[in-house]
Amino acid sequence: MIVAMLGICIIWVVTNQIMTAVEKKKYLLVGQLVEVDGRDIHVYTKGKGQNTIVLMSGLRTAAPALDFKPLVNELSKNNNVVVVEPLGYGWSDVMSKRRTVENIVSEIREALQKAVC
Repeated sequence: MIVAMLGICIIWVVTNQIMTAVEKKKYLLVGQLVEVDGRDIHVYTKGKGQNTIVLMSGLRTAAPALDFKPLVNELSKNNNVVVVEPLGYGWSDVMSKRRTVENIVSEIREALQKAVC
């Protein structure tokens, strides 16, 4: 029973990695990649306006730039809208560094500062 469960977990992880690689090649990059700690973070910007709205993904939003597209299209009519895909999401690289709130916030701040928004 344990071997079967372990086998299923391994198959799931391998399948997930393969599908991620396939989908990154299938869908064209819609924003820009910004280097943070030697890894690329995807930042998508749309619209113009005095206000800048930054959209952040929640848990299980695999590709925020694509998932938020209808919202971005609507908000960008009068605002500058920025979608940041943290490391491990969307077109951003995967990071082996510990995923603490402090690390994630630091990476996002650096990406926003480096991005051309």
